[in-house]
Amino acid sequence: MIAPGAFLRISGSPFLKATRYVYETYRCHRCQAVFPARLPEGIDGESRYDESAKTVIALQKYAMGNPFYRIEAFQRMLGVPVADATQWDLVESLADILYPLYLYLMVVVAHGELVHNDDTPARILSLIQANQQTPPQTQRDLHHRDLWSPWPQRGGSVFQRSPSCG
Repeated sequence: MIAPGAFLRISGSPFLKATRYVYETYRCHRCQAVFPARLPEGIDGESRYDESAKTVIALQKYAMGNPFYRIEAFQRMLGVPVADATQWDLVESLADILYPLYLYLMVVVAHGELVHNDDTPARILSLIQANQQTPPQTQRDLHHRDLWSPWPQRGGSVFQRSPSCG
């Protein structure tokens, strides 16, 4: 017997993909009321960004380390511009949804059998200049810290990253 063949084709796409829905509108000759055509099912016509777009931006920012202005420039280059301020608003709305989960995970870490601390001296360059312009009592810490706890009963770990403390 011959083994079945397989072909893997990988294609690229922008971080965010936009779809333009063009629909007709009709106006009543008598009352001048406007009647738009219905959008496809699942499209409400009010929210411009779906949850997956918010997630992609959050992953690019916090998992990949790309600043919002760089994501903005790349998206503009790909023809789907999203302003950095808009990205912040989208990520913040996603954070509001996930905040209760974050609080629960911090309780799990507090009850963990083991907690690790990683205070590798990775300097936060944007705070260096800010600290040079502020009095010593208001300066912020220039290093990031990671706090994590193994969670073996769930097969993973719980993380907390604090980019600046104090």
